[in-house]
Amino acid sequence: MTVEGSLPFGMLRPRTGEEIRSAFLAFFAERGHQVLPSASLVPDDPTVLLTIAGMLPFKPVFLGQQKPPAARVSTSQKCIRTNDIENVGRTARHHTFFEMLGNFSFGDYFKKEAIQWAWELSTEVFGLDPKHLVVSVFREDNEAEVIWRDVVGVNPQRIIRMDEIDNFWASGPTGPCGPCSEIYYDFKPELGDKSIELEDDTRFIEFYNLVFMQYNRDALGTLTPLANCNIDTGMGLERMAQILQGVSNNYETDLIYPLIQKAAEYASEIRRIMRYLEVSDGNMQEGSLRCDVNISVRRGSNAPFGTKVEIKNMNSFSAIQKACDYEIQRQIRAYEGDELVVQETRLWDEGKQLTKSMRSKEGSSDYRYFPDPDLGPIEVSKELRETWLAELPELPSAKRHRYADELGLSSYDARVLTDELSMADYFESVVAAGVDAKAASNWITGDIAAYVNANRLTYRCLAFRPEQLAEMIEMIDSGKISGKIAKEILPELLSKGGAPKVIVDERGLGMISDSALINTLVDEMLTSHPDEVEAFRGGKTKLQGFFVGQLMKKTGGKADPKLVNQILSKKLQG
Repeated sequence: MTVEGSLPFGMLRPRTGEEIRSAFLAFFAERGHQVLPSASLVPDDPTVLLTIAGMLPFKPVFLGQQKPPAARVSTSQKCIRTNDIENVGRTARHHTFFEMLGNFSFGDYFKKEAIQWAWELSTEVFGLDPKHLVVSVFREDNEAEVIWRDVVGVNPQRIIRMDEIDNFWASGPTGPCGPCSEIYYDFKPELGDKSIELEDDTRFIEFYNLVFMQYNRDALGTLTPLANCNIDTGMGLERMAQILQGVSNNYETDLIYPLIQKAAEYASEIRRIMRYLEVSDGNMQEGSLRCDVNISVRRGSNAPFGTKVEIKNMNSFSAIQKACDYEIQRQIRAYEGDELVVQETRLWDEGKQLTKSMRSKEGSSDYRYFPDPDLGPIEVSKELRETWLAELPELPSAKRHRYADELGLSSYDARVLTDELSMADYFESVVAAGVDAKAASNWITGDIAAYVNANRLTYRCLAFRPEQLAEMIEMIDSGKISGKIAKEILPELLSKGGAPKVIVDERGLGMISDSALINTLVDEMLTSHPDEVEAFRGGKTKLQGFFVGQLMKKTGGKADPKLVNQILSKKLQG
């Protein structure tokens, strides 16, 4: 079976989040599991508020209240963390929203198959080296340990027995439950088998949990064996992505990091909108836009955060990065030296490249905000909102879509062109003169943007006006000059402006398109390179590029390259 979007198993290891999800579901589909869609995050179960695990949609099945949809099922279930929500933000692997990959058996198969498949999937499909894997079992589950050791072949020293708090699973205070067995990834196998502490989350991360559902727990805590033993497994999608993508935490995977980038882009978009509306220039260096950051450090991912320190009024993105880096190191040095880190507001000193105290913040009450009693609520009617919207100019997002939909530009080109309103206006004026949008975009976002940025200019004060750029592009398209000539005259045009046609005519830079003249030049060039001609006719056809280069060099780049290639091809072929 081929996973959609990838090669068959064994030919290409899953790596992206989507590939991992697809590979997991395809693996169990091959083994007779019916793949079902993710259930609602709000379950139809009065005992729980949210869907907290992949098994929750099947709780009535495990309790014998409903008939299972199939004897074997596999899902990729979206979940909300509640049981250990206190760990969110305190470790690199706990987050509020997560996705659990699972396979389930409703009385069809039990421990042996579940364990074997988990190991096969981890080592053969995902390609994890067994020396990086450690297994845990419930302290009383001898059967599971025997399967891991004797059937799968796991080193006994890497099978760890754990207590009920770690290896006895339940969906809540009541309901289906049973012993479980987990697979951990060891980031530091070189430390050996005698120093395995699975609580050390700097070395180990649990990514696979196999629940052997054998009991039902009632409100009194009594365990009653279920009529059928069931399997409920869960593999954390984000955790496997962290392992396979080789990043230090779940937040850096392709499942989460794009969201962080989206947040950063959102902040940038706010600045673009302010500039388009001309309510602010958004220049951080001039105080038009400021940023405050709050920093605290801690000893390890399970330790509580230290004292929070605020750094005020960052005036550049560079300053934000430098201030954060400095403050993190300052606090680490303080804690390591048993010094007190006080809750305070600090400022970034650009000259000395350090943060310094501005004022103290004695408690959380210093951060409270109160509504102004003199300012009442303002209600805006729908009609007024629509009137204001109609008065707004075209905003960056709308421009980007128009450039892509109507002008055929790539999303990248559209984003770069609309980053500054003056650049977008310049581009539109060039296109309005009748030239190709892509050609205009290439010049504006390339050589012209480099000049504007280097000289701290705006497109509105650029000496090289849009109609002049349009003229130059038209001369290239019509064959009057080459792109090489255009690049030669561009620096003068950018600094002084002027008509490209006038400069080309005055300096005799027009393209040579006389076929008779080019024929003569080609004959002279071929006569002076007999060895290369013989080599070309002997099969080294890539030498045509050499001949073209020689001719362009002789003509100062003015020969029509299309015509040169046509004549060369005929003469070289004999």
